Amino acid sequence: MLPLTKFMAAGDLAALAPELAVVDILFGEGQHPARRWEYGLALKAAEQTKPQGPRLPGGSALDIGGAGSPLGGILLEAGWTVHVVDPRVNYTLHDYSYSGRAADLVVCVSVIEHVLYLEVFIAVLVRVVLPAGTLFLTSDCWD
Repeated sequence: MLPLTKFMAAGDLAALAPELAVVDILFGEGQHPARRWEYGLALKAAEQTKPQGPRLPGGSALDIGGAGSPLGGILLEAGWTVHVVDPRVNYTLHDYSYSGRAADLVVCVSVIEHVLYLEVFIAVLVRVVLPAGTLFLTSDCWD
């Protein structure tokens, strides 16, 4: 666990492992620099999750709440089939889960701190991850 927080000073961020950060990404308004490490760790999880065999080259990825994030585009470039679920732009995780679809990689970067019914949310996340898949979660730490 990396204790990333939006209250970290630039010097504190510089102390984090630079090889785990994604440095060549464009940030939208309101994106904190700590996201570089969250996205970097998500990409590490993706590398370790890539399915082998007759499936798609990168597998399927589900980015929960990622409408304003560059992560989905980075995963697309890496060969993943990416679905973004964000109620601000398309549909909810509940809608996705009842579609019968599932993913090799489910990424949820700094979303769970906004979820009201966390136990239900986590149960649905577990349901949409394929066997031997990866569920990658981060949460903002508030001082």
